[in-house]
Amino acid sequence: MTEQDKHQLLAAIFGEDELAQVRQTTLLRGLQEMRRRRQRAVAVRVCVMAFPALLLAAMVLQTRSRMQPQASPPMATSMAPNSPSKVKYITADQLFALFPNRSMALVGKPGHQQLIFLDKQAGGSL
Repeated sequence: MTEQDKHQLLAAIFGEDELAQVRQTTLLRGLQEMRRRRQRAVAVRVCVMAFPALLLAAMVLQTRSRMQPQASPPMATSMAPNSPSKVKYITADQLFALFPNRSMALVGKPGHQQLIFLDKQAGGSL
């Protein structure tokens, strides 16, 4: 069957208007599928190219975290009983009692606070 015969058969079945609509629909669906395939291919390329960069960034961050000193334990917590540590933790009230007649404050999130003296003492600061 030649192309002209196929065209005549389809025209007889669908009519000219319906045949044009079938062609248009087929063309649109084909274009959509081509776009989807191209988008998938681009996404795969981006992932393949980004993977080494992400791996390198993770390695750098891991190396930096190993090099940084460990965080100090919280200042205002009490020591757990039967703990083998030789560090004695004191409460905020006990800390303030060590510096009578001084204006000071604990600033920061609990466990990561800093002691700040609000007055100036003659002879230097601590």
